Amino acid sequence: MNKGLYGLPVPPNAPTRVAPPRWTNFKVITSTTSAETVPLNVYQMGVAVWGGGGNGTTATSVSTPVAGGGGGGFAYGIIDVVPNQTLPTITVGGQGGTSSFGSMLTATGGTNASGNTPGTGGTGTTSASLRGAIAANGGAGGSGPAGIQFAGGGGGAGSPYGNGGAGGSGSGTGRGATGGGGLNGRGGNYLNNVDHAATGGGGVFNGGDASTTNSNAGATGGGGSGSAGSGYSGSSIGGAGGSGLGTTNQPAGGTNGGGTSITSGGSGNGGYEVTGVRILAGNGVGSGNFIDVVMRTLTGGGGGGSASQVPMGGNGAPGGGGGAAYVANVGGIGGQGGIGGGGGGSYDLGGYSARGGNGGPLGGGGGALGTSAIPVYGGNGGFGGGGGSGCTASGGTVGAGTGGQGVVVLFWTEGY
Repeated sequence: MNKGLYGLPVPPNAPTRVAPPRWTNFKVITSTTSAETVPLNVYQMGVAVWGGGGNGTTATSVSTPVAGGGGGGFAYGIIDVVPNQTLPTITVGGQGGTSSFGSMLTATGGTNASGNTPGTGGTGTTSASLRGAIAANGGAGGSGPAGIQFAGGGGGAGSPYGNGGAGGSGSGTGRGATGGGGLNGRGGNYLNNVDHAATGGGGVFNGGDASTTNSNAGATGGGGSGSAGSGYSGSSIGGAGGSGLGTTNQPAGGTNGGGTSITSGGSGNGGYEVTGVRILAGNGVGSGNFIDVVMRTLTGGGGGGSASQVPMGGNGAPGGGGGAAYVANVGGIGGQGGIGGGGGGSYDLGGYSARGGNGGPLGGGGGALGTSAIPVYGGNGGFGGGGGSGCTASGGTVGAGTGGQGVVVLFWTEGY
């Protein structure tokens, strides 16, 4: 404990203090304050600080790529305290802003994208006096190849899992929309000149990539906490989400929430349509909260991708990204990420609408694309997540996803 900073007695057993095996309580701080006090019977606290995410960009052109915003930086450390002590000023940054805990922890925000130049991730800084200190950068936004209609996802925030995942990006000559980055997994990428596809958001692992080995059109699943999302089996069947911890990945069109239990997590099935019967994309299964982020124990699976006439990608569970939506004339909506998961990308090939999935807390928003003059909106980033981009044809309505504000989270276990 820094006695000079607080002017209070050294807490019991300070020289030999160790962190509890697990934090049991947490409090989310979403606005700047100097009034937070230490709970009773608490002598150490974990503090996690995230900067805000950057905004995505937009275009109304069938030959213009646009990029997602960068994810916020991250800083964490354990402080020694005494009950009823007033904590240092906690500053919470807005969209793209810097958050801090006194002078001990600082996390800068991700930057806004500009055209097809993606936003960069923020950074984290910790004091050398803190125990268990961790710092990580936010992920960059995703971008597309020059001269090609493309909408990149926003970057994810940094965390104890590592640097935030980048928004999905494209290469070659393919058009499409990509998922937002997650805690460490990127949004699904476009590979090998694949055309007409949307990719899932990242979670702890990557969202599913779109490649010519999947065929030339479709929607991939979101990344899970145990594995990456899947590709797809042609344009009519969406890819499954990545598995949660302790489970195996489900095949395209597999069982919804295919995990062995609610705590071990499971992936969402891919959505599809057969002879007029629509099978909805499944949501990921699993559990977790901010404690599981700092302890690295998130267990959820990713959402399944939706294809053909199934409008919505599956939502990710904690640690999982949302599934993508690749549709025609029904209004595609990318799946929402769970905590630490990016939103799925959305691509409407017809004349209705496309909306990228919102990132969960700490996840980036998914990109959204329409090949005709339809309403298109990039997904918003969650706390610390970058916003996804939006791209439609000339005359269409378009909106960029906004980056999420910063956040500070306090952790403690009574008796420690």
